[in-house]
Amino acid sequence: MERRGTHTVTRLTETPPTLRGGILATTGVKRIATRACSHPEESFTALMHHYTVANLRACFESLDGKKAIGIDGVTKKQYGQNLEFNLKELHRKLHQMSYRPQAVRQVEIPKEDGTMRPLGICCIEDKIVQEMTRRILEAIYEPVFIDTSYGFRPKRSCHDALRQLNYEVMNKPVNWVADIDLAQFFNTMPHQEILSVIGLRIKDRKFLRLILRMLKSGVQTPGGVIYDELGSPQGSIVSPVIANIFLDHVLDQWFTQVVTKHCRGYCAIIRYADDGILVFEHEDDAHRFM
Repeated sequence: MERRGTHTVTRLTETPPTLRGGILATTGVKRIATRACSHPEESFTALMHHYTVANLRACFESLDGKKAIGIDGVTKKQYGQNLEFNLKELHRKLHQMSYRPQAVRQVEIPKEDGTMRPLGICCIEDKIVQEMTRRILEAIYEPVFIDTSYGFRPKRSCHDALRQLNYEVMNKPVNWVADIDLAQFFNTMPHQEILSVIGLRIKDRKFLRLILRMLKSGVQTPGGVIYDELGSPQGSIVSPVIANIFLDHVLDQWFTQVVTKHCRGYCAIIRYADDGILVFEHEDDAHRFM
């Protein structure tokens, strides 16, 4: 909450609990969230049993059928024509660990600075699995993310981040601002380091293997499929939450647990995905941070 004259401003702009809207109920995920809240240090050793046909169906229904299609050319409507059979087959493959995501179709859109931003378009079946994975990861990690992390999180938006920045500058002893932008972050996310971070909280080897397969599914380009040890496609449903998990560990927690203890004055971090604003009371603290 912030005050501007006689007006009170709260979070007026909120993103929905799922980025695509649709059915929210996923059996078992609420129990994961409850346990994650009450036992923030506890590990999760069994998660694959949440990939039930019913949960996969809920994830399918939540997808936007108007989105672009993947390399297999299958639309949501086409997949839904034989939905129960398709979901049962997907369920079987997931639990036999024979499921392998198809390559991501890459398209490029122009950015304001004249460069191109690559976007990854996944196949509909892969989107279903990614949506379920996203819900599980959010249930586990949302309770431990810092409050001033705003990017790709339920009921948070860039407007909330701007309001928080305004509050910090106008109400706190802030004299210096550090601005960081992690260049090409989604294209250079390190797979093994990401798995190491996720593995600190999640001990289900099959679940970790599933995430690794998503990261290594490859990108379809005009020259063929490219496989790399880095990157997670922008446009992928699960990429934002994986990015938040990684950045919370290497940046947010480092700042709140280490940097703040070594600063002479007030400091705070406000992050939206791979962009961050750090505010400081003293100039030397800001320079030491950078």
